[in-house]
Amino acid sequence: MSATIAAFAVSIAIGMVLPPYVVAKVGVEAYGFTGLVNSLMDYASLLTIALNSVASRFITVAYHRGDAKQALRYYSSTIIANMAMSGVVIALTIPPLTMLELFIRIPAALLADVKALFACSLLVFVISAISSVYGVAMFIGNMLYITSLINLIGTLARLAMLLALFGLFPANIVYVGMAGCVMSLTIAALSWYGKRRILPDLKFNMRFVSWKPLTEMVAAGIWNVVIKMQQIMSSGVRLLIANLMTGPYLMGMLSVAQTIPSVLNGLIGRISYIFSAPQMQYYAQRRIDLLIRELVYCMHICGFFADLAFVTTVVMGWDFLRLWQPGQDDSLLYVLMVCSSAGFLTSGISMTLQNLPLMLNKLRTYSLVWLGSGVLCLISMCGFSLLLPKWAIIAIAVMQPVFDIATNVIFVAGYAARCLELKRGYFIPLYIRQFGATALALIVAVAFRLIVGRWISVNGWATFAVMSMVCMSLVAAADWLVLLRSDDRRRVIAMLRQRLGMAKGWS
Repeated sequence: MSATIAAFAVSIAIGMVLPPYVVAKVGVEAYGFTGLVNSLMDYASLLTIALNSVASRFITVAYHRGDAKQALRYYSSTIIANMAMSGVVIALTIPPLTMLELFIRIPAALLADVKALFACSLLVFVISAISSVYGVAMFIGNMLYITSLINLIGTLARLAMLLALFGLFPANIVYVGMAGCVMSLTIAALSWYGKRRILPDLKFNMRFVSWKPLTEMVAAGIWNVVIKMQQIMSSGVRLLIANLMTGPYLMGMLSVAQTIPSVLNGLIGRISYIFSAPQMQYYAQRRIDLLIRELVYCMHICGFFADLAFVTTVVMGWDFLRLWQPGQDDSLLYVLMVCSSAGFLTSGISMTLQNLPLMLNKLRTYSLVWLGSGVLCLISMCGFSLLLPKWAIIAIAVMQPVFDIATNVIFVAGYAARCLELKRGYFIPLYIRQFGATALALIVAVAFRLIVGRWISVNGWATFAVMSMVCMSLVAAADWLVLLRSDDRRRVIAMLRQRLGMAKGWS
């Protein structure tokens, strides 16, 4: 976990520096298209996600059950299928790319640049799709810290490329796409090398390519396509609706406001992913009691970090935006950022349970419910935007977190319990505990900000950093006492002692 948090710390530092730097270079209107392009490219992933979303699961289960040949069949068949589908995606994407101005509103001065940005994003998609299966070696070996380090190196390569291009040449939004290509190539190369070192026996072999494992994986993963459609509605369509309903400027503001919540959500996802490797191993070995224990522990740890993200965003967010985006409408950005962060109320503990249907290969009902939630959310966004055009951008920002919270509490908790053959309300006390811890942490942090704010003004990054660290310490203390159980605290202390012992050993 320490490697993941370290990699995240660098990523968020870069995430704080790059957006205002790019916005200053190309303008908020042009920057808004980077989020829109990335979101719309998610549609292309619908052709590959049915396979790639479950490939690691099938390869890992086969490997842990001692069936090396079957693992090779899944692995080799996935690589060939990804190459073929990447070719299909390229063929399907190029025609609409040449007529992009017919589908979205693009200022004439940015038309060529946005098209080039789309082309770079297409290349990023192809590289990522073909190389995604390499990461399974770190998953099987429970060495996910290597994946975090690889992602960190890729992020640094992206940063270096951006700074070089913006520093040497006239500002252009295309540089964001070119830097993304460099990042994807770096991650792909290092993941391939890591696979060779960790699992040298897991090699591509044309003799093991077969339709049977492909159809088996696609049959299970087709429901992940439905889930991906819902995710597109929650991210890509949100920016698209903002573009069509409110114009490029407010779309750009929403894109900027979503930056930090998206990065923080990524951290929670990475932490949850760390625990998925032992969870998958327990499931493959049919040790369900240990699986449930690991799920509960992971839910509390992810909830702990989600609380840190949400409460700190609410309490210190406006000060952060004043410093981060000077010259912009920081009040609007703050409201949009808080609205986008509301999902942290349940996403921390729910993210662990959301991985369970894939692990158990019980995706049908789960995916259809989330699709229904996404459709209702989309209708609500459009309806509120038409009825209350003055508040359209606020409605677009807040609708998805509202529907996410409702779906997580009403459906996900009960469905996860049902999949594990537990009582339907088994996980509900964990949600209640999370809400209580969040409320206490929010009260403490707000009181601190109001009292200290009478004497200390946040007028620079140094003051902001100190205030934020104190705020996070208060939130962490509240969660340590209220959210984490005694068993959780013992495991965290044992992990910290182990890490400190390793550090002393290196010194």
